[in-house]
Amino acid sequence: MKSTAPKEVIYLDHAAATPVSAAARFAMERFLAEDFYNPSAPYQAGVEVREAYEGARREIAQAIGAKSAHIILTAGATEANELALGGFKRVYAAEGEHPSIFAHRTAERLEEAEVFSVSLVHSETGVMAAMAEIVERVRQENERRGAAAPLLLHVDASQAATTCRLGVARLGVDLMTLNSGKVYGPKQVGALYVRPGVELRPLVRGGGQERGLRSGTENVAGVVGFAKALTLAQEHVEAERKRLANLKNIFKQEFCRQACATPLEVDLGKFVFDGKQQNAGFLVLETGCDAERLVFRLEERGVLVGTGAACAANKREVSKTLGDSALRLSFGKLNDEKNVRQAAKIIAEEITSERARAGWGLLSSKKAKKVIVGLSGGVDSSVAAMLLLEQGYQVKGVFMKNWSRDLPGMKCPWKEDLADAKRIAVQLGIDFEVWDFEKQYFECVVKTFVDGCKKGLTPNPDILCNEWIKFKLFCERAEAEGADLIATGHYAKVEDGCLMAAKDLTKDQTYFLYRMPRVALEKVIFPLGGLLKSEVRQLAEAKGFRTAKKRESMGICFVGEAEIEEFLSQFIKQKPGEIVEQETGAVIGKHKGAVFYTLGQRHGLYLGGGAPYYVVGKDMKKNILYVSRAADLMEVAELEVRDLHLLAPEWQGEKVWVRTRHLGELMEVGLVGELREGGEVKVKLLGKVRRPAGGQSIVFYTEDGRCIGGGFMK
Repeated sequence: MKSTAPKEVIYLDHAAATPVSAAARFAMERFLAEDFYNPSAPYQAGVEVREAYEGARREIAQAIGAKSAHIILTAGATEANELALGGFKRVYAAEGEHPSIFAHRTAERLEEAEVFSVSLVHSETGVMAAMAEIVERVRQENERRGAAAPLLLHVDASQAATTCRLGVARLGVDLMTLNSGKVYGPKQVGALYVRPGVELRPLVRGGGQERGLRSGTENVAGVVGFAKALTLAQEHVEAERKRLANLKNIFKQEFCRQACATPLEVDLGKFVFDGKQQNAGFLVLETGCDAERLVFRLEERGVLVGTGAACAANKREVSKTLGDSALRLSFGKLNDEKNVRQAAKIIAEEITSERARAGWGLLSSKKAKKVIVGLSGGVDSSVAAMLLLEQGYQVKGVFMKNWSRDLPGMKCPWKEDLADAKRIAVQLGIDFEVWDFEKQYFECVVKTFVDGCKKGLTPNPDILCNEWIKFKLFCERAEAEGADLIATGHYAKVEDGCLMAAKDLTKDQTYFLYRMPRVALEKVIFPLGGLLKSEVRQLAEAKGFRTAKKRESMGICFVGEAEIEEFLSQFIKQKPGEIVEQETGAVIGKHKGAVFYTLGQRHGLYLGGGAPYYVVGKDMKKNILYVSRAADLMEVAELEVRDLHLLAPEWQGEKVWVRTRHLGELMEVGLVGELREGGEVKVKLLGKVRRPAGGQSIVFYTEDGRCIGGGFMK
């Protein structure tokens, strides 16, 4: 997917990534095509590539005042940190360190550690470690230990190479990590300096490359580009540090002039062993606003900034160091006085605007009705919110956080969906909040679903979610927050207080909505009810929404694309049992547990070739599945429905149709008993349908497409 950022951008996130410099690209070019050979090959072409590779190693070593034998080349800084720290049992690191360092912390006190690891320049705050104090502290500790194993000092210099001299002797380090992607070299390339005498544990075994510490075919082009970029960075350290310091001061002055206030910088003194000096290329602003929302607003205006370490942002995690309201600006080669002044102006304007936000959108009439729209991060709710604004409503977006647990082999996408929802709110200029219903979702939806499955039923979690979360809790809280109406991106219509089928019958969702409380019908708007799905995507593309081509989720409501069996297995243990052929009584196979199968199922039985078998019955007490190849055994002309819920209590026995599954065929009813709230009814059809499983929903419709309610199959 192409970037949605404006073509002309002001880039203030050099701490996250830097472009590959022209000099580095030129140095790499011949090894990408012409001299592509494996440097371990015995023929001359391979030997010459090996010479270039080792020459790049020498160049990297010279840049930091080391010998080439002391340099281990890696696939980035994270791997270098793993190689440096992974073989030690006791590592000490400060709170707030980069995750690739802090993940190794096993010692609570420096005195217990084998290695002390610290970032030379903190990746989020830009604070420079007080190296003189740290080295002295290590020296005193080693003096105390005497002949015992010494305390080693590891420094991650990933963020320091463009503005700090990295002489290893001057710094007094035993191990030092370097990162090509932060010095205008290629990404996924790094290095680790290892002082002679320090023993490390191999990460990957195999070919024996890098002194046996890191096996695998060498990235010759990447290493050559890294060597060139690092050499140039170290040659121009003083000039670049002075230039960046000047740009930072220009930014502060312009920000102050635009905002009529000094930029509120985060208190940096509490980080990384009281290092008081901030790197020249960093500026951290405390905005008092939602920082991620500001990032999206600034992106719309062509300014790219960060909120913390890029690896944490990728996981949609709030920085533990900076919190959720700080912006991290990092200056570099893509900045000059002109674009820094422009960025300061834009950032000041957006922070001021965000702080002044009233909460119900911009420039809306005070007389306009207030609508809270559920923004899920998908295309449907995005367009729903847009249409509401165009219709003159005061709109606020809300993301319902209902589930955040990952399942084996499947990552819950809620953080990505939240980011997309927030981005849409920014594009539309509406306020945005997150409402946490996770506890209620578990109690009302997950437990009900799992308990039903344990009884041999087949509940629908999407129907339960609509009944208890989206159109009860969400509706109630919206009313308490002052909303006149709620809205969602469902494909349905409300006309004269009645739930009606959508224009796009291939997307109609009334089957899932039939249990919504009647009071919600008076409060809800379905802006997409009169549109086709194709029209919705066209509107999203025309508006430039990131969600325009987002794939639809097909799994369990809010959980993600998990199969029912995978989901249930988190709560119910497998209990193998027999599969019995209905007609003969013969045991013809084994299953994982009757609870994991539903009536009518034919996939996942693994009963060999020939005509397919269908599940035609379940004995939950004996844990037996009954199967048959006779599909007609599954056909019925009569349905018994329990726990009726009526959206039209005044219904007086008009002609009725039923639907037994989402988008299933509407079957005309020949005879239906009395429909009453909470009651039971027998329904006789004019034809036959495949028998629904117990717990599946049977939904009633009138001839004109009105959904009048439904219930569960007995």
